[in-house]
Amino acid sequence: MTLISIIIPYHNSAASDRSTMLDELIQSIPDRDDVEIIAVDDRSEVAWTPKLTPKNAELKLLKNRPDWRFAGTARNAGLEAAAGKYVLFADSDDRYDTASLNDLIEHAKDTSDVDVFLFRMGSFLDSGEEGTRHAYLDAHLNIYLETGKNPLRSMVSPCTKLIKRSVITEYELRFGDTKYANDAEFAVSLYLCDPKFKVWDETIYYARQGNQGLTTDPSIENILTRIKVFKRTNLMLRKAGIKETILLVRFRRDLKRHPFRISLELLKSATQGHKVFPNFGEMMHFFNRRVMPKIMGKFQE
Repeated sequence: MTLISIIIPYHNSAASDRSTMLDELIQSIPDRDDVEIIAVDDRSEVAWTPKLTPKNAELKLLKNRPDWRFAGTARNAGLEAAAGKYVLFADSDDRYDTASLNDLIEHAKDTSDVDVFLFRMGSFLDSGEEGTRHAYLDAHLNIYLETGKNPLRSMVSPCTKLIKRSVITEYELRFGDTKYANDAEFAVSLYLCDPKFKVWDETIYYARQGNQGLTTDPSIENILTRIKVFKRTNLMLRKAGIKETILLVRFRRDLKRHPFRISLELLKSATQGHKVFPNFGEMMHFFNRRVMPKIMGKFQE
């Protein structure tokens, strides 16, 4: 019986600068006969072939559907093929702490009343030094341990969760099809299911922090897509009668990169009824400070 399905989307993992990362990730997974590893090729231009095949765990190599693209849909393709009682997600350039993950799997095997296990993430630089990418996730887990506040909504990354597949199936949970922030709606949908969760207070997953990735891409395309996605998740929360995220708080730092374009997008969102500003006064202050100087500058050119 398959206990754990680990779904890994990848793109061009055979390229010279990424040739060992996916292999290192797979080799960090406990080699057990109740584990299946589902690696989903998201339209790679260069084929990837594993250097070492697990002796006991089953390795499935899939291709994303021809009409699908990006990591979210590749994860959905993996979910369609998954057979495990629980599901894990990983990014192709990261890795696990093998012993810690094995301990969690052993515990999950003998547990029936937990739908989601939450665990800690670490991060590392290509130099081998510790990174800082995991700090915000640690903060949310610490808040839960101190106050009891549900962390599922705030811990958006699917890579810090061991999820019972029956929950995913029952509530038809799926990832978005956008290039950026495709895990946000999955995270909020899981939170709204109100699953029984348990915090496994160990660092199991390590995220690579180095070359620019989708999460750190400063492009306007990334930021506008994330605003669009978080507007959708806010509508999901509103329908459930739950307090929404204030968009200005989430995207404040992006204003430094694209002040005029992001300011207009946030104001547009506010006119559409989205929760962008804490109150009307804050909105007017924002408009007068951020937008009007730019408009007046255009007229003076």
